[in-house]
Parts: sequence; C-alpha cells; structure tokens
Amino acid sequence: MSLGKPEVRRRLFFLKEKLYQKKGLPEFKSPPGHYLFNGIKMKVAIFTDTFLPNKDGVVTSILNQIKGLKKYGIDVVVFAPGDKTKLEEIFGAKVYYIKGLEFKKYPGYKIVLPDKFLLRLLAFLEVEEPDIYHVHSPFSLGIAGMIYSLKFKKPIVGTFHTNLEEYIGYLRNGHITKIEKEVLSTINWNYVRFFFNNCKKTIAPTKETAKLLKKKGFKNVAVIPSPIDFSFMSRQRKINIRRRHKIPNSKKIILYVGRLGFEKRLKILFDAFKMLDKNYYLLIVGKGPFEKEYKKYVKQNKIKNVIFVGYVEDKKLPSYYSGCDIFVSPSDTETQGLTFIEAMYFGKPVIGADKYGVKEVIKNYKNGIKFRPNDSVDLKNKIEAVMNNTKLYKKLSKNAKKSAKEYSITRIVKKLIKIYKNIKYKPNERLLDRINKRFKNALNFV
Repeated sequence: MSLGKPEVRRRLFFLKEKLYQKKGLPEFKSPPGHYLFNGIKMKVAIFTDTFLPNKDGVVTSILNQIKGLKKYGIDVVVFAPGDKTKLEEIFGAKVYYIKGLEFKKYPGYKIVLPDKFLLRLLAFLEVEEPDIYHVHSPFSLGIAGMIYSLKFKKPIVGTFHTNLEEYIGYLRNGHITKIEKEVLSTINWNYVRFFFNNCKKTIAPTKETAKLLKKKGFKNVAVIPSPIDFSFMSRQRKINIRRRHKIPNSKKIILYVGRLGFEKRLKILFDAFKMLDKNYYLLIVGKGPFEKEYKKYVKQNKIKNVIFVGYVEDKKLPSYYSGCDIFVSPSDTETQGLTFIEAMYFGKPVIGADKYGVKEVIKNYKNGIKFRPNDSVDLKNKIEAVMNNTKLYKKLSKNAKKSAKEYSITRIVKKLIKIYKNIKYKPNERLLDRINKRFKNALNFV
C-alpha cells in the first residue's frame, strides 16, 4: 500500500504525541516546520550508530556537539539505536531511539537494519523537518541519513570518527591473518570512501586523520576537532581516589581511561607496567568486550598493583584525572584521543603512541611524550623519563593545561556552524536511483 505525505504525517503526529505524553513534554503541540532560534533558522539531525547509555569517544563527541549547538540556539534532533523505539530528551535535544539488534561481536552495541526502520524514521523526519543532516557513522543509521538527505534534498555532513581498518579483528575475536586483514581492509576503505564522498563535507578530528583520508581518496575534507566540555568537569565534587582504592600516598598512580577493546593494545601497557619498580599503581577505568581477557592476562603474568575500576560515572571521572600522577594510553588507533585532552585539562603529563590522531594531540616533550607503537620497553622508559624528572614533569603539566583550552566547546562548535551555514544540497540522481532500487518497497510512498 502506498501512503501519501499527509497520511504519513498524520500517523506520525499520533505516534510522536504518544511518545511526548510518555515523557511529559507538552511543547509537542506546536506545528512542525516552524523553527526560529535567536534569529537562526537551523535544525540539525544527527545520525549515529552509538549513543547513550554506551559511553565512548563518539558518544562524548556527539554529546558535546549537542551542548555547543544548543548554546548557539540551534535545535538538534538525534537518531540512534536502542533497546526499543522511544523518545528521550538529552541536553535539550530530542533523541529518537530506534529498536536495534544486539551486535554479538561487540556487547552493548546495536545494529538497526534499514529495511526494518526506514518507514518509521521517515515519519519522524516528516515531523521534525531538519535543515542539516549530520552522520557520525557510514553504516546503519548513517545510511538512513544519507538516503533521506537525498529524498528531502538537504545538505549532508559526515564525521569520520573511527579507522575501521583497525577493528576488523572483531570479526575473529581479535585474531585475524595478514591476508584476511588486507582483503577486508580494501573492501572497508572502498565502501567508506564511497559513503563519505557522497557527503558535502567530511570532517576529520585531526590533521593527521585528514592526511590519511586524503591519501585514501576522500574529497572535501575539513579538520574540526571533537569539542570537550571542560565546564562540566570543573563543576564536579572531588572524591579521594587513593582512599577509595586503598593506594598509599607514597605510591604513584598511572591512569588509563577508555574502552577495554583489543584495539586499545592494553597488553602493551601491562607489559610496560610490569617492568617498572614497585612504586606505581595502575588504574584501568572503563569496560569493554576484552575486559575478561585483559584481567586474565594480568593474573597469568602475575602483574601486581593493577586495579580494574570498571565504569565510572561522568561526575566522578574528573576525580580520577585530578588524582592520578600521569595518564597513559597505548592505543594506536585513535583518530583524536579525547581522554588525552581531558587529562591535559587537569595538568597531567600524558604518554601515547606516535600514530594517527595522538601523534598530533601530543607535542613531544612539550605537553606530553610519544612512544613507539606496540613497544612496551619504550613505553616503560618514557614513563620513567617523566616521573623521575621533576623539571620535565612540571613543564609538561603546565603546557598540557594550555593545550587543552584549544578544544573548548565554544571554539570548536563555531567552526562547525560555519560549515553548516555554507554548505548547499548536492544533487546525486545516480545514487538516488540506486537507493530507490535497493529500498523500493520501503520508499515507494515518498
């Protein structure tokens, strides 16, 4: 059965009204299509394949983007996968969760199948009428954003958050042959390049990432780092992490914050830590699919003074940054590395792998130190170089605070809004024809 736009709109008003009533949001009664915020007519639709309650760099980036856009009076609506289809309000933005399937290779993450949700998503977009489409993933809901940006003739922007080549190992639980990786890597880059080259602009969080994308054939690449909400961090009540984890005042604390995935290369950090003297404690903050394997590795290798803290609420996380002596992450897959910058804000020297985004964020021997990727001995030496040199420690600490300010929400979001204002819809009849053929049954009512 083919539905006309009035019928789609009527059905979706009914659906959305029920969602609003559930959440107690009375302002739904205003008619759609009339948005005016501080004289700016702009409404941004964000499409992402990961969002709250999951916490990772992509989610943090999107949340801070929402906060920044709302500060400038720009309305935001988010489409993300969830346990069920529902409406929430987060930092003043409407968040439409679309029911998805569990991604078994990565617990906690969900995949939304296009054939199953296109009609429902169309209805939500008919009601919301966004002016700009911003996709944060080239899959699932990112594909939906691409489809409807063409259908509604709206400009689309994409942000490249993740070098998926480094995550191919999840298909084999972290174990994959060189030939398999090369083949899958080629397939991955061909598709991801095709997707982002159909966006009006592709945003890379660092110059290093932009250089990689251009080398791979990406067009219209702009560099805009992910913003960080430092005001939120400074408002939180401090807790004593030494007392909480029973760490003597005489011991030095090394901190890692992040997802516990195989791509984070935490075994490199554990090996380096084992080679240090007994005056250190290592706090591992976060959860992830490789948590059990990492705990097993620490136990089998008899590495003492390693504490797996688990998930830490946002309001308590600043206490871990401020309470540690140094921040270390061995990950060599970061397109930016938000946790490094968060640690810098608290004046902590940071040590990271000399690769991708971290290579740019860390200014060697100025605000932190870089080590050779996958080299635990070099990492151990760099930790000792900082912790055994008071003059160097103070220098890195002072410069780290200054470096962090470059990533404030106000400064970064201004650049993003400038892109929003300047982009125009880019017709692509060939792609639209391909989409119509692929999703014929789902889209025949448009």
